[in-house]
Amino acid sequence: MSLPTTNHDPGFRITRASHVVLTVRDLAASRQFYEKVIGLILTAEEGDALYFRGVE
Repeated sequence: MSLPTTNHDPGFRITRASHVVLTVRDLAASRQFYEKVIGLILTAEEGDALYFRGVE
């Protein structure tokens, strides 16, 4: 899986997000992506929901 090109000069500035909700079709593939590629840490798993956290 390759990473998309990063835009280092977006038209907006976000310092921090408190939470994000994403709906996905393949939970297993999404889990792999957010853990292995993005580097988020899985905090909890409940049924069809995954809860990740980031590290500053």
